[in-house]
Amino acid sequence: MTETREGAFGSAGSNSSNPNMGAAPVRRGRGRPPGNRPSQILKAASHLFYVRGYNATSIDDIGQAAGVSGPAVYRHFATKDEILVSLMEEAADRSEAVIRHIYMIGGAPIELLERFICCEVRQSIEAAEMLTVASNELHNLQPKDLARVQRRGRINREEYANLIAAIRPDLSDVEIRTMVIGIKGAINYTVGMPMGLPPDHLELLLVDMVFGIVNAPRRADRDFIDRNLDEQLKAPTKA
Repeated sequence: MTETREGAFGSAGSNSSNPNMGAAPVRRGRGRPPGNRPSQILKAASHLFYVRGYNATSIDDIGQAAGVSGPAVYRHFATKDEILVSLMEEAADRSEAVIRHIYMIGGAPIELLERFICCEVRQSIEAAEMLTVASNELHNLQPKDLARVQRRGRINREEYANLIAAIRPDLSDVEIRTMVIGIKGAINYTVGMPMGLPPDHLELLLVDMVFGIVNAPRRADRDFIDRNLDEQLKAPTKA
């Protein structure tokens, strides 16, 4: 596993059994500043796509939930398809930001993997709806957009595999790739099917679960994340 890998954000679990699925009231935003309107639109769209599904959500629904008129949405996004693609790209941006910052900080292989796992779990919890939409609505993407999103997904998974390979040289390339797919699927399915656990408790449970899958040693201190890194990862990122 010495070659440079390529990879994208993992698939989220389906929410087809989610009790929240179906008709849901549209929540109108009030008093929101216009300066961050695209982000407001994407947040509203993510929630509606999660609850109703992409095909059952209209531009007018998204505009109402974001606190703007339907036509005003078109000032920022040409089509509903473009909104969906932007959500997919934002999910990939978040994962790539984790990787960039972790390598920037540096450290021993196990330290890099620890930071990556904890940041990935935390961001998955914070963006649970977005990740579920990114998985469930892939089939609605146009072929060129689907190819780009899937390529970024492969890049993310390969970076994950490289980190694991550095501390588990006993595993074959295929074993590590399979492990990564299992980890990504387990995290994203779990956060997409909320069980009522407080976020901090869920984070610790998922981190322990991932380390159990990897079967790698870790430091006893569970609160090892660099808080400066944590704050940087909350900042908006660009592809």
